[in-house]
Amino acid sequence: MLHVLNSASQLKNIQESIEFVNSKPKPLALYAFTNDEPLRKRIVSETSSGSVTFNDVLVHVCILLTDHKEASSSLSMG
Repeated sequence: MLHVLNSASQLKNIQESIEFVNSKPKPLALYAFTNDEPLRKRIVSETSSGSVTFNDVLVHVCILLTDHKEASSSLSMG
């Protein structure tokens, strides 16, 4: 299940966003778009997810593709 939030239109403040994330099953990834360092620290410390990424969405795709390619290479060499 994918929950996409635009906190400016759906939630009143960051506290509601954090409560929303914590009320659902632990997400595999949490993406937040902010340059506010105290807010970043708060997101990391007050939520739980497989990983947190700020201001990017492609980094996980690149990691997954790299891991898959390396795994495929090692299997074919084996």
